[in-house]
Amino acid sequence: MSSPVAVSESGRTRVKGGRERREKRNTQDRSVRRNVVLCTPSISSSTEMQEYIAQQVSSIKKRWVYEILSGDSEKENVLLSTPEFIFLPDTEALNDGHVINWLAIFRDPSLKSIRSLTGVHLPVLKDCRDRCLAYVMQNTNFDACDVMAYFHYLPSVFQLHVHFCAPYGKYTTHDVCKIHTLDNVISNLEIDALYYQKVSLTTVVLGKGDLSSVYRAHRKDTVKL
Repeated sequence: MSSPVAVSESGRTRVKGGRERREKRNTQDRSVRRNVVLCTPSISSSTEMQEYIAQQVSSIKKRWVYEILSGDSEKENVLLSTPEFIFLPDTEALNDGHVINWLAIFRDPSLKSIRSLTGVHLPVLKDCRDRCLAYVMQNTNFDACDVMAYFHYLPSVFQLHVHFCAPYGKYTTHDVCKIHTLDNVISNLEIDALYYQKVSLTTVVLGKGDLSSVYRAHRKDTVKL
């Protein structure tokens, strides 16, 4: 995430070069087999999965998210900054004034994915939702009902973040099995504070890489890969 944010003639933020990188990435993803799998609590807490997450956290390719949080990267792109999260455009995505894809990245390093969330995190989740939606409505022509706020599980980077996208449907087609809306996550945690430690979650794994190996190690708990 290194492209500069520019301002369109309408005065709204956009990001240069996002469309080209997004189209290239989508073309590459379409050529890779997608495997629908069930991530059970036992798989989530397994040694294999925890080793995979640790590997991802230390990967040079994933360093961008920590550079943003430390203030070493993209300070000029930040839209909101609080002690709990930072809100900015996803510069790998299309942000042209007609479509937005903005990210709220949580600062707590212990929050890797929605699996990390418990009822204790409800206040920060609600605050993030309310502040980011208010910012979108104040700075674009979108209303709250236009915005889809969601997490991916499994995520592309293991530092908890939520996407704020508008209009609805622009960034969800291929990720339907990975999407968990922010409002639903909040509701589930209100029902059961340990919901995400107990639930089995359907997700998608690309190709036959390291993550697929995690699921192959637990064939009895998931589909055959």
